[in-house]
Amino acid sequence: MKKCPYCQLTYDDNTLFYCLNDGKPLFDVSDEPEAETVAINPPPAPPSKSNNKLIPLTIILSSALVSAALILWLIYPASSQSQKCVLYNNDPNESFVMTRINCDKFSCDDDPNTSRGSKPNGTEIQRLNTPAVKSKSKKFNWTQVTILEEAKMTVWVADTKIKCTSQ
Repeated sequence: MKKCPYCQLTYDDNTLFYCLNDGKPLFDVSDEPEAETVAINPPPAPPSKSNNKLIPLTIILSSALVSAALILWLIYPASSQSQKCVLYNNDPNESFVMTRINCDKFSCDDDPNTSRGSKPNGTEIQRLNTPAVKSKSKKFNWTQVTILEEAKMTVWVADTKIKCTSQ
């Protein structure tokens, strides 16, 4: 009787020299010393190739979708289509709104270097889609806007000083 040491198949045909299952050399069972049984963990399965093919496709489609959304956002900003916004100081003693610069980098609440001057009530603006910056008092946010009449100058103003109406 012969036995394959790899797959453990046994053969009654003593004329066989190689395993018919895996091609390994066969050993005569009578020549094989008694060995203790050792459990061998099977090797881990290779990663599935079908999932690996989807990753590049998913990345390409996601990039295309984000690019399309960005292009549409740049071409058709929502604030310019549906609303007309102006600067407005609701304090009856003040007819101007203070403007600031660099509120995203410095504290516009107490840094005099951020002052950009003031603009009169009614100055037409366009809100920009940049993240607002919380004031220290947390009663309002600093919002970035474009002054439309001055070659599209960009400044920051308190969101409580912006008045928008639907067009």
